Amino acid sequence: MKVSEKLPAAYSVRASVEKSGLPTRARNKVFQEAAVKPLNVMMETLAERWKLAQAIQDDPEARAKALNEAVAVAEKVAPYLHPKLQATTIKGDADNPLSFAVSLPDSLLLMAAIRGKKG
Repeated sequence: MKVSEKLPAAYSVRASVEKSGLPTRARNKVFQEAAVKPLNVMMETLAERWKLAQAIQDDPEARAKALNEAVAVAEKVAPYLHPKLQATTIKGDADNPLSFAVSLPDSLLLMAAIRGKKG
């Protein structure tokens, strides 16, 4: 088996594009379109491990191993697919304190007024 047969397609694309004499921008465009992206590799690995785990029914240890591998990949992929929300603190300052207004329907205001008179 030749070394080039062992390498992923992205390497052979890179080699052929670099030998083509294309300007740098054109080469970069070809790489972006053809190169293997890490996120795609992780997603394919996750899908493969998950399918393998679902297919294994007779060996609990092998199934657990495949599930653990799928979980490990999912943990690495998650930040790219589900970014964390940023914590936000809303505060005022001494010169401009925060204030807020709540509008209630007239029926609730009337009920509050009636309850206030009874007490």
